[in-house]
Amino acid sequence: MKYFMIAQTTPAKGKEEEFNDWYDNVHLAEVLSIPGFEAAQRYQVASGKAPHAYYAVYTVEAEDTAEVWKRASALDQSMTRTDVPYEAGAFILRPMGPKKQATVG
Repeated sequence: MKYFMIAQTTPAKGKEEEFNDWYDNVHLAEVLSIPGFEAAQRYQVASGKAPHAYYAVYTVEAEDTAEVWKRASALDQSMTRTDVPYEAGAFILRPMGPKKQATVG
């Protein structure tokens, strides 16, 4: 089944550039090396109220959410760390029904 893992992060003020460099050029590649993690896209909050400044959406193929957490936890033990302090959280989404598309015309 396809899942979406959402990672939410907020780096220390004044350290955003250093944090984003690490996340984009080191961390994403490490996460995408995990079996079943197929794609990633990062987002910055553009408007509205959100608990974190940045979000990464990972597309993951796995049998169940426990398997996703198990794979991600295994990386957590060996991943390259950044010196930038940051707050983070994550959650997993699963589809509810088929994807809907807009009709043109």
